Formats: sequence, structure tokens, C-alpha cells
Amino acid sequence: MNESIQSLIFVQSKFIDNTLQFHTEGTYGRERGVNTIVYPFLAALRFLTVIPVSLYAEKDGVFFQASVRYFVLIGLLIGGAGFIGTKIALSFMPHPVLCCLIMLYSSAISGFLHLDGFTDTCDGFLSAQPREKILAIMHDSRIGAMGVISIFFLLLVKYASLSTLPPATLCYTAFLMPVSGRAAIVLMMQVLPYARKEGGIGSLFYSRYNWTVIVYSVFFYAVSMIFIPLSLVIYGFSIMLLTTLVFCWWSKKMIGGATGDTLGACSEINETVVAAVLAIAFY
Repeated sequence: MNESIQSLIFVQSKFIDNTLQFHTEGTYGRERGVNTIVYPFLAALRFLTVIPVSLYAEKDGVFFQASVRYFVLIGLLIGGAGFIGTKIALSFMPHPVLCCLIMLYSSAISGFLHLDGFTDTCDGFLSAQPREKILAIMHDSRIGAMGVISIFFLLLVKYASLSTLPPATLCYTAFLMPVSGRAAIVLMMQVLPYARKEGGIGSLFYSRYNWTVIVYSVFFYAVSMIFIPLSLVIYGFSIMLLTTLVFCWWSKKMIGGATGDTLGACSEINETVVAAVLAIAFY
């Protein structure tokens, strides 16, 4: 607990120091052209993946909020790699084994961060405790019974769904899952306030009612039509929208907003629901 608080204070102090440095030097307002794209994109890439990119990492603190506009683009890149890998592996790998690898890839690429948020959220939301106690449970790094049970069924549903999909649709689903998951994070940020009064790692990225973020996210989601059939894009977007709004309602009811854990949980739930609905649709 103390180490988590210390690390949060350190990140927040670095954010303030970097911001003051940029404004003092007068460079932040003058950042134009490619830099206003590259810096936020790299910040999003480092936050949402385990890809070891250190270029311009010292500037991340200034561009945390701006990086949210590229979350769906990161989902597109993750999904594109998943699509290509699935397409290749289908020619020589047994279907059940491939489904397990897709699941491993989709979780490992984010450093299992979203699965961790999912288990913490389930431990808190299913504890039948008042708001402050739920937030305290979610802040505890230890996993509880509800978290174990929930992640078991989440992975079971995800595997059962992927394993019933025909090969072509499996490739499209491997593409669509991470796109929908990252889009869900952005949508939840726009719908709900941050729930912790003391702030948190997730609060550094928070920017509600940001039309630039919304426009970028919708545009990048629409880019999916280049790679997969339009009907699947519509399926995926509709499922993501409905699932996220229902989860937002639940999160608002339980803790009055969102946290980093609920954002990760929202991503995982959306990936699983997308796979499940497509499995039912193409059964």
C-alpha cells in the first residue's frame, strides 16, 4: 500500500515537473507539426503496450492527456498484428491452441494490466461493501476470491467464443477485440468522472468531454473498415457502445465514477463480449 502511494506521488511529481519545465522554456505552446503527433502517440504506445520504446520518454508527463486520442490507433496496431499472426498460424496450428495464443497475446501485449484491473474491479464491486470500502479493496494489490472466480469465467467465455469461430471470422475477431477494448476505455473516460478524490495513475490521462479525443477515436475505429467487412465493424462498434454504457452505469452506481482498474476491466469485458456475440452470430 505505502509503495503504491509513493509511486503515485512520484509519477504525479514528475508530471508537474515536466509540465513546469515545458512551460518555463516556452516550448509546449510552440510544439507543432510532427512533434504534436509523435510525442502523444509514443506516450500511448508505452502506456498501453509492453513494447520497449524509450524515444522521447522524458516528455510523456506533458502528453498523457493528449495521448488518449491515439488509444484506438494503438488498438488498431495490436489488432493488425493479431490478424496477421492468426492468418499465418491457421495454416499449421490446431484451432484450440491458436485460440489460447490469441488470448495470451491480447493480454500480454498490455503487460496483463487490464486483467489486473478486471480482478481488482470484481473484488471491489462484488464485495457488497459501501463506496469507500470498495475503493480500498480495489486499491489492494492482493487478489481475492471474487477476482479469481471472475477471471476464470472471463477467460473461459473468451476461449469458448474464439474456439467456435470459423477461421476467417477468427482472424477478424483477433483484429476487432483490441480495437473495441481501447475504444471502450476512451468512451468510459468521456462518460464518467474520476472516482478517487486523491487521484491516481489513471487520473493523469483523464480528459472528459474532449471532442478532439472523440473525433480521433471514431476516425480510427472507422479505419477498421479497410481491413475487415463493414458488417463486422458495425457489430463491433454497437457491441462496444452498449457494453461500455452498461458497465459505466454499474461503475457509477458502485463508486460514483471510474478508476484505472475499471478502465482496464471495461477493456477486458468488451473484448470478451465482442468475441462471444460474434461467436453466437456466426454459429
